[in-house]
Amino acid sequence: MTNALLIARGVSAGYHGHPIVHNLNLSVPAGKVVALLGPNGAGKTTTLLTLSGDLPQLAGEIYINGQQTRSPLHTRA
Repeated sequence: MTNALLIARGVSAGYHGHPIVHNLNLSVPAGKVVALLGPNGAGKTTTLLTLSGDLPQLAGEIYINGQQTRSPLHTRA
């Protein structure tokens, strides 16, 4: 892995099996701040809910501190 605290590879996310976010790749290095910008309906909230574990990912991999996870929000926090 890298020194990234959060990595998303090929993540798709959405509701009721319908993807809203497709093939997201993101890396957040230690000590850095990342902002998601975009218009209403672009998938910012869906992305954050999925990365935090509040919404299950439909595809792809999420790593936190180098460990792949599919755990819910309360364990990721």
